[in-house]
Amino acid sequence: MKAHRHQAVPGRTGARTSGTPEPDFLTTQGRERIVHLRTLIEAFQRTHQSASGFTLARPSDCQMIVDHLSDAFERNRLAFRRGKTEFSEQFFSLIDALERSAITNYPDELLRLRLVKASALLECNEAARALETVSHVAERPYLIEGKLPHRLAVLYLQQCALLMMGRHGEAAASAWRGLSACVHASPLQAGLAFRAFAGALHLTSADYTPSSLVPRLLARLARTRTELQREAGTRVARRTRRLKQIAVDRAGAAVAFLMSLVPRRLNGTQPARESPGASETAVLVTRAMGGMGDIIMMTPGLRALAKRTGRPVHFAIKKSFFPLLAGNTDVQLHDIDGPPLDPQRYRAWRDLSFCPAASHESRHRPTIKKGRVELFARGMGIAYKHLKASGLRPRLELSTESKSAADAFFCEHGLDGRWPIIAVHAFSRETYRDYPRMGALIERLAERYKVIVFHHVTFPLPAHANVVPAFGMPLGYALATFAKCTLAVCVDSNFLHAAAALDMPTVGLFGPTDGVIRTEHHGKAHIVSLGHAFKCLPCWRNEDIPCALTGGSESACMAAIDENEIVALVGRLLEQDGSTQASAHFDGSRFGGTENSITHRR
Repeated sequence: MKAHRHQAVPGRTGARTSGTPEPDFLTTQGRERIVHLRTLIEAFQRTHQSASGFTLARPSDCQMIVDHLSDAFERNRLAFRRGKTEFSEQFFSLIDALERSAITNYPDELLRLRLVKASALLECNEAARALETVSHVAERPYLIEGKLPHRLAVLYLQQCALLMMGRHGEAAASAWRGLSACVHASPLQAGLAFRAFAGALHLTSADYTPSSLVPRLLARLARTRTELQREAGTRVARRTRRLKQIAVDRAGAAVAFLMSLVPRRLNGTQPARESPGASETAVLVTRAMGGMGDIIMMTPGLRALAKRTGRPVHFAIKKSFFPLLAGNTDVQLHDIDGPPLDPQRYRAWRDLSFCPAASHESRHRPTIKKGRVELFARGMGIAYKHLKASGLRPRLELSTESKSAADAFFCEHGLDGRWPIIAVHAFSRETYRDYPRMGALIERLAERYKVIVFHHVTFPLPAHANVVPAFGMPLGYALATFAKCTLAVCVDSNFLHAAAALDMPTVGLFGPTDGVIRTEHHGKAHIVSLGHAFKCLPCWRNEDIPCALTGGSESACMAAIDENEIVALVGRLLEQDGSTQASAHFDGSRFGGTENSITHRR
């Protein structure tokens, strides 16, 4: 872990503080690297958006640039230790430019960039700026998405900055908090966590020393390890100290592992801070990232967990997703970017930022057999039988304000219910799931029905009087408007899962992902797929893996779906009454079609 290579040495000799940069002594290769980095970042800043309004920049693009910056930092540490130099100023200007780019769409890569920035600032002896860079995430380790090394690096850099500023008491408290967060997230990494935090743990004051045996033993081992790090004079003495340190490290790993097995409220460590509304009888569930569909698919697990504990689950998510859970009595909401929460004050902490669904899908692709509702519930400690007993259908509550806004929208556009109203969610966040002829499909639907098209940004629509755009609406208003429609047509997107929560008849267009697995929680989903014709389906590819048939970004299986047959399916569903059999299986022959006809199945 590159960020861990920095060693905090109190009293390091000094950085220049004058306003004039010190001249550099960089090689020609070093100067060429800076020019290359600037060119890369300028090109990255010009990255366009897709037709659906999402950036075309990918995490792999961000990772490449951050890797280059990290390499430049590692190769030129001495240049940073001279203080404010021409090189360091150019380096930080490049980081500032990258922070203002599309990298903000990918919190994990943005965090990696800030880890490089904080490490470089510490080398410049600018501990206060380094602390400012990592403090927001360090005080909220649950913001870190799915990578323990990143969590460890953030907390370690915070500890180093506090030590360099002479705030050893705060550094020790930060170390205990970091150790607890890391070993509970991954007990098998207890040894790495102990080695990272031992330097500050040994500075724990008497009034902060934990009361129970296990953490007190850990503090003692941290003091012994720090003492053994002193240099010895002879080779034999150095070898002896090294062997003793290895033994202490192994003992520390074992004791830290034991800490991970003890409930936080019983392990003897003092809570780090006051947490608003915290309760030792409640469970804290955190989810740092989106999207909206995943939040909706978590609601069955949250319901089962609230039922098991007998009280609402404390659920920390982005504030922008609060409208999804308005009036939901299964949860007590917290803004994950708001006042820091202390997981030690809760009965248990379930960190879904370490995404159990993504982890399962990456391991089992392409033979994925479990849906995300089940996987998220498992991440909360809910077995499938208990999940099924409390219900697989997601829950979506709409506020009175949102419903009034939807009524006003319908009135404004003359949607009085005389015609069936089809809701179309045109795009997914992942473009490989998109239907390339969505425009033609909307136009064909508009020939027979009123069509409301939902998206977060404006995009060109067919010029037809029956097409009503619903662009850029507040989330609650959009969902309430969506709920008033007769039937939905969606790709594999977040509105598909909103339709499941609303028990709304839905035609789902699927290709690379498996519609049966994706809609196991949807009682009225009708899946359109060409799995009978494309034997590569479902491939479960992602945005960075090209289509196996074309080598391009668009999915050939989605492009082959005939919009006329989708319209015909919508017509048949509207003719049926509310007792539609969601489990019905149809193939092309039953529709009088050809080998390329759609498959509608559950």
